Amino acid sequence: MKDLKSLLKTIPYPLALLTARRGDEINGMPVSWFTQVSSMPPMIQVAVKTVRYTHDMILGTGRFALVFLSEDQKDVIPGFKTGGEDRSKKFEGFAVSQSSAGLPVLDDAVGWMDCRVVSMTRPGDHTLFVAEITDAKLINEGEPLTCAHLGKDYHYGIN
Repeated sequence: MKDLKSLLKTIPYPLALLTARRGDEINGMPVSWFTQVSSMPPMIQVAVKTVRYTHDMILGTGRFALVFLSEDQKDVIPGFKTGGEDRSKKFEGFAVSQSSAGLPVLDDAVGWMDCRVVSMTRPGDHTLFVAEITDAKLINEGEPLTCAHLGKDYHYGIN
């Protein structure tokens, strides 16, 4: 197991913004642990740490959006890693629309997917939300942002 951390660092991780809405409250956070799990129906799964504020928003609504950024939008990520009382401030300075399901999305992203949770499991300190993709929009062609563009890897706490 001593090589586990080094091995996990070699895995290419995607990077997106996960956005949520609960009533008038909106929030967004970066996520890198997600993948497609079905084509019929189209489904993905995303892992969200249970202590994250957005985790409870998803539990309460059963909805989220994934917003895919381009590699030249890496400067967007740090602002979405913050907390605070008014989480909608994370979206200030960006052109923001609503997805078909009413979730916040960035207008200049590569695209977005609306997702409706169909099942979940908690295998450890994250919840795996399995969700059906209910709508998607490609906005701009471009190379999608990955953790490598930030010089990061997300193996979290593996020694």
